[in-house]
Amino acid sequence: MSWLEVLLAVILGLLVNEVCDVSPWAAKRAVRWAARRWSQDPVVAADYAEEWQAVVNDCPGKLFKLFMVLGFVVGAIGLRLGSAVRRRRARIRWALRGITPMDILWYIASIATLIELIVNSTIFVASITGVPNSLMLAILVACFALATIFEIRRIRRIRKVLDDLARTQGGGS
Repeated sequence: MSWLEVLLAVILGLLVNEVCDVSPWAAKRAVRWAARRWSQDPVVAADYAEEWQAVVNDCPGKLFKLFMVLGFVVGAIGLRLGSAVRRRRARIRWALRGITPMDILWYIASIATLIELIVNSTIFVASITGVPNSLMLAILVACFALATIFEIRRIRRIRKVLDDLARTQGGGS
């Protein structure tokens, strides 16, 4: 064995020893962190932390405790991510609640009609400007997509104003 291998073995042994000694402290901190993420109420979070710490303390070994805590941490992260996704879906549903499938079909039909009308003129424009037809069509589609996004944003703003107005009139009377 060379002196480098001996040094590496000593350093790795010290590193493993430190990780094992730090793992109970890290487990306690991670349990508190996961409990705070699990519940916004501090009292409930403290109860979770106490219960989970008891479960972790019953586990044998130092590293096994740390792995047990990782389950709580992953669960808390999954819960937070799931609630964020649900909130985003609810906002999208609220934004689109007045747009019916018939409105979407009308938008698609009008866009298709405009594309058909403009494609014939884009050939003329492309021959004048030297821009390829595919690029002109891509620009046209991008403009229609932006127009649709702006229309949805406008509808959302109108709904927000109407909801705020209804809330203020409903709360004032």
